[in-house]
Amino acid sequence: MPARLRKAPTKRETGHSKAVTLEDVALAAGVTSMTVSRAIKGHNEIAPATRDRVLRIARELNYTANLSARALATGKTGIIAVISGSLNQYYYANIVHLLESQITKSGYQMRLLHTDSDLHHLVTSTNASAVDGVIVAGQHQLFGKLRQLAPQVFNLCVFIDTSKNPETDYIHSNVGSALDEGLKLMLAAGRQHQL
Repeated sequence: MPARLRKAPTKRETGHSKAVTLEDVALAAGVTSMTVSRAIKGHNEIAPATRDRVLRIARELNYTANLSARALATGKTGIIAVISGSLNQYYYANIVHLLESQITKSGYQMRLLHTDSDLHHLVTSTNASAVDGVIVAGQHQLFGKLRQLAPQVFNLCVFIDTSKNPETDYIHSNVGSALDEGLKLMLAAGRQHQL
């Protein structure tokens, strides 16, 4: 016999706008808080029907995970910082867009940091938010400064750049080679006029 579902109290019923908790979702779904947690995290030991019901109820109640509570429990914030060049440049805007998409698909949130502000503020804000990782796109001039000012942040960094550095994790792109290949493809397709 299926568990009887109980309705979690609404804002109107409680008289205050307290955020919906994991326990509220559990109460409404007629399951334990642990079951809700496992369903939200996608654990496969939860029956698909139960997982679907829990996720549906969580959506209906506008449940969002408490990142502070998760950080305390797991030691992870679920936040990846991205330090990028100017978003006025298509190259960096596109990288940030693609990173945000992949970071979100991976269950993380992205915090975009701008390098045009004071580097000390950048390091302080990164430390204060206790991010799980840092992706630095096209800002090779920050390499030495980050290593010197914030070694704990530097150890979390992956650099996306056109230069290689053996002291850190990096993704290297060979822009010259890519331009050559693109030009050859354009000419092979019959394009002869420059834009």
